[in-house]
Amino acid sequence: MTSRRLRISKGWIDAWAAEYGDYDSSRVEDLFGKAKPTYADIERVYRWKSSRSVGHFLANDAERVVSTVRSALRAKDDAAALARVETLIGVKARTGSALLAIFRPDRYTVMDWRARETLEAFGYLEELRRASWTNVWPAYMSLCRDIASRTGVSLRDLDRALWSAQGSTHRP
Repeated sequence: MTSRRLRISKGWIDAWAAEYGDYDSSRVEDLFGKAKPTYADIERVYRWKSSRSVGHFLANDAERVVSTVRSALRAKDDAAALARVETLIGVKARTGSALLAIFRPDRYTVMDWRARETLEAFGYLEELRRASWTNVWPAYMSLCRDIASRTGVSLRDLDRALWSAQGSTHRP
């Protein structure tokens, strides 16, 4: 385990976030912060994040999907919010994080293997390296909020940077 953690700077975030490009996020950006997502909205986010397993998701009852996601968006803590969306068929931690992040971008960010790899390269989350995605979620969100707050960037820009860097601690 590395005892030294490197500091993620605003300049590093800005440089890597600029490398993100579109990555099809234009397909969901109109949904950012939507207070009462519909089934069609939720399905669109699901397809954006996890298009290969949409068949599983489509097995859910539409009304249950809407009520579950809306309930998760009202949850008081991160673990409870993620646990609620994970009760849906085909929704695991990473896809659940995307649902939360799109509809509450001021509170959540997407948890992705690329972003996690980048945080680990900086020396963060190492104690959770073997933990499940669900168990990493609260620490992941706390860390991302701390970095975003310290650097003055949005959680979405931080996500774009962490995703684009794919484990690099150097600027592009």
